[in-house]
Amino acid sequence: MRIDTKRDFDRDLRDIRNAVLRRRVDTAIANIRAASAVHEIPSIGRVQSRTGLFYRVRVGGYRLGFELVGDTAVLDRFLIRRDFYRHFPP
Repeated sequence: MRIDTKRDFDRDLRDIRNAVLRRRVDTAIANIRAASAVHEIPSIGRVQSRTGLFYRVRVGGYRLGFELVGDTAVLDRFLIRRDFYRHFPP
């Protein structure tokens, strides 16, 4: 699967200072990239939306949100769980 990122996602990653969490995010992104179908991604769940196919991947207490557009995963947000559902889906 191809990966694309949005500006909000890049900003969310820039704010992460914890090296262990950063490695876990990199692993989650690698899992998304390696998957040929959505159901192959570990810890994935569908997020209800009327406008598109939105998914979230659980990374400890954080959530990585992305939209599936064709064969491309557009990474939207990476936030702590309590803030994630306030800001995702857009």
